[in-house]
Amino acid sequence: MSSKNIKRRLTYVIYCLVGFFAIPFILTLYNVSYNLTTVLLHIVILLLVFYTLYQYRNLDNMYEINQKYNENRQKLLLRENELNSLFDNNNAYLWTIDFAEKTFLPSQGFEQVYGFSRDEFMANYELWKDRVIPEDLHIAEEHYAKLKSGLPSNRSFRFRNSAEEIRWLDAWGKPIFNEKKKVTHLTGVAYDITERKELEEKLYHNATHDYLTGLPNRKKLMLYMEEEIKKCEKTNQSLAVLFLDLDRFKFVNDSFGHNTGDRLLVQIGERLQAFIGDKGMVSRHGGDEFIIIIRYRAYKQFIDLVNGIINTFRTPYDLKIENSVISASIGISMYPKDDTTIEGLIGQADRAMYRAKSQGKNTYRFANPVLEEAEIRRNNVEQQLKKAMQLNEFEVHYQPIVNLKTGHIFETEALIRWKNPHLGMVMPLEFIPLAEDQGIMSDIGLWVIDQATKQTKDWQSKGMDIRLSVNVSNIQFEDPLFSRKISTILSKNQFKAERLTIEITESVLQNTEKASKTIHHLRNMGVEIAIDDFGTGYSSLSVINSLPIDTIKIDKSFISTLAENKHNAQLVQTIIGLGDTLNCKIVAEGIETQEQVDFLDELGCLYGQGYLYSRPESSDDIEKRIMEQSA
Repeated sequence: MSSKNIKRRLTYVIYCLVGFFAIPFILTLYNVSYNLTTVLLHIVILLLVFYTLYQYRNLDNMYEINQKYNENRQKLLLRENELNSLFDNNNAYLWTIDFAEKTFLPSQGFEQVYGFSRDEFMANYELWKDRVIPEDLHIAEEHYAKLKSGLPSNRSFRFRNSAEEIRWLDAWGKPIFNEKKKVTHLTGVAYDITERKELEEKLYHNATHDYLTGLPNRKKLMLYMEEEIKKCEKTNQSLAVLFLDLDRFKFVNDSFGHNTGDRLLVQIGERLQAFIGDKGMVSRHGGDEFIIIIRYRAYKQFIDLVNGIINTFRTPYDLKIENSVISASIGISMYPKDDTTIEGLIGQADRAMYRAKSQGKNTYRFANPVLEEAEIRRNNVEQQLKKAMQLNEFEVHYQPIVNLKTGHIFETEALIRWKNPHLGMVMPLEFIPLAEDQGIMSDIGLWVIDQATKQTKDWQSKGMDIRLSVNVSNIQFEDPLFSRKISTILSKNQFKAERLTIEITESVLQNTEKASKTIHHLRNMGVEIAIDDFGTGYSSLSVINSLPIDTIKIDKSFISTLAENKHNAQLVQTIIGLGDTLNCKIVAEGIETQEQVDFLDELGCLYGQGYLYSRPESSDDIEKRIMEQSA
């Protein structure tokens, strides 16, 4: 027992003795008799003294308790400050969430790293989550949900502080339960790991990127190709590997020094990266070799991109030397056509690149020889096509359209042919799509109509009763001035519009409103309209019924299997019936056998054309045929 407590108890005893003996003494001093009343009074006074002493003792105990509480509180605050300081100095911050009070209590360091005060966190206990960047929000929400479910959790995510700077936070948390096993609080510690992440990213970048150009290196390329191949498998796309090797790099290095060579590599890398953008990846494979990875769907767009890469090298580089233009040879391999492995694809592209170098440089070659030959042919056709009109290399051939019962030629269809001294005979299916891409199809189509009307007019002047039919492309027909241009040609050649049939495909009719205007303009002039290759397009009966169509030409795919395919025979019969209903001529295309003629005759088809009667021939040969039938 402490001396303080002993003194306090002695004081209580003295007070009690004084209270017990002092009252009788005072009564005797003043000659007051000690009777029953005084005794009761004495007892009451003693009780009051004891009660007062008891209350005094309680107050004293309360004072002592308060003293101890204040001492403990100071100690706790000191420990809390020491703990916060310990964590804050190590970039770690304490936090607590109270679900009942909906409060978030952060340590001072937490306030500093987020840039928001404790009051702001208290006002919005999910402010910490609201500041997470959108790309990482799912990580933070997963972390939060796991804690609320009663499980400890650790996640790292990025957030924006009050200054809108992006920081990294490594958050650890643990749930706190009440007696009913319900989560009432979350508590934990968070670390600012921004510097660590930046260092990791820097180290990773240095490990996966070329030190000179900053482009991805071979290691990064391999990882990227692996992911792209997986995407191709899921999306059914193709992957192209382009292996580039500079054509004059050794000369630049030897003549002007390695510093100039390095500047050239950096500028080439920047130019390729700017051109490819997000279409794929440009990497430096080593030395003066670059590899480009591109995932694509449309082959034509891919080839345009390859040609664009070739063109990027035509602009001089800033090297402070004469003739700073440098070209590249490119080898191309494709997944999965050429190989299904990364090493195999790179090897194939590498070998194709050496073929490009050996065959003239400043060009590209495919690993697939068949595809390469087709592309070389296409490029040659495209180049020669640009000057074919000027060199008068186009010819118009004619194929007769006959009466199936008599075999009499009453009309010819004009068909363009291209005879090039380097390429030989080039068929329309090969060059017309290229002409459309180059924007010269309208001029070629009008030239065909001009030449054919002149020739047919000449035949008519010789007494031959021949009509003319000309097939026009969609691009021609969609020209708003098409009918006016036809009128000009007819007027110039003094050709009667009633003797001309314009053949269009069903696809033209998809734009009903636009097609209707042109068709009506032509019909008002007297020109007849035929639907070519009927049955393979998308025209509906309602569209055909609403337009002034004069002729329906049944596609040859139905005629070729007419005898053995009952389904085709029924379709042909239906089309013939449709022609009768619409008062249209029906012409069967692609007739090659007499058996087909007999079958068509039974079905009621009156007209046809095909190799049985004549292939498309020159005007002189067709003229002989017409003269023979007149003789």
